[in-house]
This record gives sequence, structure tokens and C-alpha cells, in this order.
Amino acid sequence: MRVLTIVVSLLLAVTGLWATPTLNGDTVTVNYFSPDLSSLMATQDVFVGPPLPEVTCSAFGSGVCSVFVEPGTISIHDLSIIVTEDAGNVYATEPFNGFQFTGLDFGDGSTLTGFNLTTDLPGLTASNVSFTANSIAFNASGLSFMDAPYTVELDLVTSSSAPEPGAFLLLGSGLLTIGLMHRRRR
Repeated sequence: MRVLTIVVSLLLAVTGLWATPTLNGDTVTVNYFSPDLSSLMATQDVFVGPPLPEVTCSAFGSGVCSVFVEPGTISIHDLSIIVTEDAGNVYATEPFNGFQFTGLDFGDGSTLTGFNLTTDLPGLTASNVSFTANSIAFNASGLSFMDAPYTVELDLVTSSSAPEPGAFLLLGSGLLTIGLMHRRRR
């Protein structure tokens, strides 16, 4: 019975090693800076995930929506941040003109270590994105969405996206211990 208890404990610990971090249930601060990162034009705290997984913006709305020249959305869920805007305008050419998302708390103590960018905004590349352990921003300065709507999707990579090597060592030593205990009983 004791071996079964140890096995169950190890399985629960291993399951925790692969727990997926998420932003759901937290609040993320969405900032819009222009003409540089010291000039905050709009800010809004956005609740992440259900029941309100998306902020729908009309042109020149309120809060962070006040910077949308065309209708758009900001959606933050799990480990994704998605900004969309209808066609019809150009980001002004300035040192910085774009969004910053701060207060990223993944719920498991992990930090932001990278991102994957998927976009159809012409000219926006990974070099236009910067991040810290708990924030990420993209600079769309001078980029045009005059002829087509755009989507910017930032899929966040965290420090706990994969188990650390030490976790595998712990798992292996636990399984070895169980094997030795079982062998002694025979």
C-alpha cells in the first residue's frame, strides 16, 4: 500500500511539472504609447479569459479603444494576445507607436521568456516586438493597414513551458526508489 501511495504522489508531482501556465483569471494592463514609450496615450485594465475574453472597440471609443481609428478588438486568453483592426489607416511614423501589455502573471510563478508572432500587418516583424519578464509590446510605427484589416497575434512562451532538467532527475530518482523498494520486498 505504501508503494501505491508513493506512486500516486509521484504521478501528481509529475502532472504539476507539465501544468500549463495561463493568463486566464488575471487582469492585464493594455497601454498605447505614441509618439514614444514615455508618452502614454491610453490605458485600460483588461480582465483575461471568460466571461469577457475580448474588448471590442469602435472607432475612437473610450479607454484603450480611444486609439482605434477603425473598429477593432483586443483579445487576451490562455497564452495569446491578439489585436485586430479594420482596414483604413496608417500608424503614424514616430519612434514608438503601438501597444504594450503589462502585468502578465501566468499563475504558476513562471515568467515571459519569448514569443511567437503571427501577423498580416505588412512590415511588422519580430524585431518590432520587445518584452520583459512580465510585459510585451509591439511597435507598428509607420505601418499601413489602409487596404486590408490586420491581425497581430503574440503567442507567449514562458519559463515553465517545458519541465526543467532537474524535474526529470527528480522523477527518475523517485521511480528508481520505488523499484528498489519493490525489489527488497520480494
